[in-house]
Formats: sequence, structure tokens, C-alpha cells
Amino acid sequence: MPLFQFSKNDKRLAVLVDPEKFNHASRLIPIIKESTPDYLFIGGSNSLDPIQIDRCIDSLRQELSIPIVIFPGDNNQWTEKADGLLVLSILQSHNAALISGKLMEVADQISEASFETVSTSYVLIHGGKPSSTELYVKVNPIETEDLDQLRSIFSTSNIMNYQATYLEAGSGAYSPVPTNIIALAKKMMPQQIILVGGGIRTESDADKAWQNGADIVVIGNHLETHPEMVKTFCNKRDQINASRN
Repeated sequence: MPLFQFSKNDKRLAVLVDPEKFNHASRLIPIIKESTPDYLFIGGSNSLDPIQIDRCIDSLRQELSIPIVIFPGDNNQWTEKADGLLVLSILQSHNAALISGKLMEVADQISEASFETVSTSYVLIHGGKPSSTELYVKVNPIETEDLDQLRSIFSTSNIMNYQATYLEAGSGAYSPVPTNIIALAKKMMPQQIILVGGGIRTESDADKAWQNGADIVVIGNHLETHPEMVKTFCNKRDQINASRN
């Protein structure tokens, strides 16, 4: 079954691992074994050596059987050791390289790879402070009240037939993506997988995202200091899925 093909009633959890911070990831492994999130996303905002990514995945594979998906910060952040790759397009950018140009540089290699690719529109939303993502890609985040711009992006994503949309408040955001934006995305793009990440720190944050239309909640930065929260998020996911099925 494809990585992102699942019942519309199911909610899923992804743990984001930055290969540059793999010591943190190794501390997570025993907790992940017990709690079983649905995906491990691998990637980072800074430029990474592909060897770092390979080593990170090799270490995770020794201990875990969870699907590994590359969440790339640039066009060099991918490896055939992964199970899947989010092919990101930042539609709010005016820089063609961030929409499709960087993909074109590696498209031949990716098309021959054995992993699954998921075309994903990536939407950076203001999370209350400048994020490392914003600084790295040099894209201004969309203000949370600018629903007209968001509607235009969601309509574009639909017309271009993306498989998924990633709503991102940024690494370490003060606040997560507002629930009204998540609900709008799901309403306008019901056929797409909606991923939501950034600023999600509590069980309530995750619950609100899932209940308002997120299919996959992505947790990363917060787990660096609170790895035990993986269990909390997994338990909430299981409760929601049990109530829906």
C-alpha cells in the first residue's frame, strides 16, 4: 500500500528527525519502539551532507521498522535508503527555484529511484516569530489573517493536482497553525493529505489539528527537550482513531 494511502477516518503522527541532531534522535528510539508513530520524517533547515542522512537512516533502520520519509530542506536532501520523499513546492514564493527549479536539477535521479514520491505544496504560515525555515528559504510567512492569499494557494494546489499540502508554522514556532486555516485547507482540498507541523507542543494542540482536518501531525523541535511526549501524542492519535472507526 502507498505510504499515504489510508482511510479518511484515520489520523497519523510523524516524528521529525534532524540528522544534525541525531543524538537527540537516538534518545527517542526506545520511546518510539513503545509508542509507534506512523512515520519518521528525516530532514533539516540547514544544508546537510547526504552521508549524514544515510547514516541517520541506517541507525534508525537497525532499531525501528517505521516508514522513513525524506522531508527535504534542499534538493540534495534525499537518499534511496528512504521509503518516500515529499517533493516540496513553496507556492507562496516568487523564486522559481523554490517552486520547481531545484527539483529539475535532480528530477532524473529521483524518477529512477525506488522510493515513493509525494508532490506536496508547502505553505509557511507565521508562527509568532522568525523560524529557521523562513530564514533558510528566505520566504515571508503568510500572516494568519490573510485568508485570501491562503485561498489562492489552496486553489493553485488543487488545480496543479498536488497529492498533499504541508501547513508549516516553522520550527520552534510560538504558536501552531490556527485551526481555522487547517479547516479551510481541508475544505478546499478534501482529496489531499493535509500535514500540519510547527509549534505543536501539547496533546491539545495535536488534538485540535487532527479534529479540524489534519491527516498527519508532525512533531519535531519539541521532542528534543520532551521526548516522552511521543507517547502522549500517540495515545491521543489512538483515541481519535478509535472514536472514528
